[in-house]
Amino acid sequence: MIAGLWRAWSGLWGVLGAALVASAAGLFAAGAFDGPRLAAAARSLRGEAPPAPAAAAPAEDESVRRQHEASLAARRAELDRLEARVLAGLARMEADRSRAVASPAAPAAEPTSAAPVLARLDADGIVDVLKGGDDASFARALRGLRPSLAAEVIEALRSDPALEAEFRKPGAGGRTRRDRILDEFRKGS
Repeated sequence: MIAGLWRAWSGLWGVLGAALVASAAGLFAAGAFDGPRLAAAARSLRGEAPPAPAAAAPAEDESVRRQHEASLAARRAELDRLEARVLAGLARMEADRSRAVASPAAPAAEPTSAAPVLARLDADGIVDVLKGGDDASFARALRGLRPSLAAEVIEALRSDPALEAEFRKPGAGGRTRRDRILDEFRKGS
């Protein structure tokens, strides 16, 4: 009976050894064990400390550092440009505010505020919209228009028979409203 146990035990170790050899051959064939990995495994089995990792090449560190510095310099330059634009805008706003405080009767934004709406109308429509206002406002609105459209409005004031009574009849002081508007228009130009 001991001889039978011995044979079974030997057969079991034989099968385990064959399985170990077959597994090792499969791993070698798959490329899981190469020279450096086997050397590291052998050192580990002997109890030696693993070697220190190789430091990055100084040239690579220097090139990366230079790239970061160039990127940082570009961002600083962009930030400086934006800061200059903001400061210029603030200076313009301050100048506009001081001008508005100095002459509150003539706001700076009025000539162009109605221009996009008026630009969609024809000359007669523009006259109809502006005729209810004073002469200075009429002239400022004309200055905000395209020159060709402003010329059409002035021509309508001169030649349209429907506007005869309001714009071409002499008023107080012997001057027509059309002449007063043109004088205001010329003052601002």
